[in-house]
Amino acid sequence: RVAVDHGTALELAGTGRADPSSLFAAAGLCAALAARSLPA
Repeated sequence: RVAVDHGTALELAGTGRADPSSLFAAAGLCAALAARSLPA
């Protein structure tokens, strides 16, 4: 399972202060893992 390392941060929504880097890292890892498991 791949997940971000924080909660939803609803109190930061719309403030411009949220840091999406963990989400992007999790999505990148998920894509890399999925690519490795596809048949050749």
